[in-house]
Amino acid sequence: LFQSSEIGAVVVKVGGEIHSGESTYDSTGAESILRELREIDEDPNIKGILLEINSPGGTVAASQEIFNELLHLKKSKKIVVSMKDVAASGGYYIAAASDYI
Repeated sequence: LFQSSEIGAVVVKVGGEIHSGESTYDSTGAESILRELREIDEDPNIKGILLEINSPGGTVAASQEIFNELLHLKKSKKIVVSMKDVAASGGYYIAAASDYI
């Protein structure tokens, strides 16, 4: 998680296969991302999120959990998605919850 206090924004990276559980060095675990998003939601100094997606997708359940959390977060923070080399399946699904792609 990268945070810039000057602009009130953070970067959240979704890379590799999306699955339930904790993230690893080459995959994204829904539990890790959900924890990160909830911490962002509680921080009034963060006004926006840059969500960097480089993922071929993964399980439907894990992608849906992240999507739903982003929809909740979108009520109080701006969400911008940057798609890298791959943003397919679950990666694209997650991106659909943002304000801008």
